[in-house]
Amino acid sequence: MTIAVILLSLCSCGQNNKTEFNNLIIENESNAEIASIGIYVDNQSHGVANANNSPIAKGEVLGFKMDEKRGCIFRVEVHDIAGSLISQGEFIKDFINQADEQVHLYIKDGDNSKVYITD
Repeated sequence: MTIAVILLSLCSCGQNNKTEFNNLIIENESNAEIASIGIYVDNQSHGVANANNSPIAKGEVLGFKMDEKRGCIFRVEVHDIAGSLISQGEFIKDFINQADEQVHLYIKDGDNSKVYITD
């Protein structure tokens, strides 16, 4: 199992600790050598990378705590080993009215060696 360093696992639109579970789940289904996954919301950045700089393994499932104080517009970025941005996506998810539900995003391989993020 890959050991990951959570740069900041609390991805928040504010400071609400009402629930303790991860409500944003990102699963790597890509064969690309992904070095890091970043989440950007409200002028804050959060993300994950392996402590030894090895790629995040295909099949790795990562959880983040998004603040359900209000709905969130957030951007997810995926970087390769060289630090290049290989995919990004902007998402609008309702973490208020669906506070007890998990949002799942998937990093997948596309055409021409492209990587994309989908829900």
